[in-house]
Amino acid sequence: GSPHHDLDRNNFNFPGECTYILNMDCQLARWSVYGNFENCSGIGMQGSCLQSVTVVYDSSAIELQRGWSINHLGTKIDFFETQQHEVRHFHFDLDENLNLHVTMENGATIIWDGLYSVQIKLAEQDKTKYCGLCGDGDGDSSNDMVSSRTYWLPATGDAPQQLGIFDFGESWKIDPY
Repeated sequence: GSPHHDLDRNNFNFPGECTYILNMDCQLARWSVYGNFENCSGIGMQGSCLQSVTVVYDSSAIELQRGWSINHLGTKIDFFETQQHEVRHFHFDLDENLNLHVTMENGATIIWDGLYSVQIKLAEQDKTKYCGLCGDGDGDSSNDMVSSRTYWLPATGDAPQQLGIFDFGESWKIDPY
């Protein structure tokens, strides 16, 4: 979306309109966070806006929808009915600023404002390798703009090539239509 900030405090604009891997466990593939972005230029903004966030942990998935709704297996959970909720690998809390916090079993937390912004906070004790549109979370913003293919192809020993913003963003697209 526009603007975009990654885990290593890298700021960039990427006006993609599709579903992208925001962040995931690139070592064990136990969890992932997808963002569905749509054009929002018609509402006083230029670029794309986050419409929903899908969080997958092991074999469980939830979709965070606008208005603080949670979709789990086709069942809608309106979060204002309760301040806390649990679904399989996920614990939900609503903070005083009306941000929905989704904490996974590994300690990572997804913070959804219920409209168009999401934050991913990785568990400090988790030393898993991360990747996605939000970078790798290693504290070095100079190595974040690498293709998704870097993580899936056999290692060559060479440093991954840094990409331009468009190619970087498009490499994390998961829905080509």
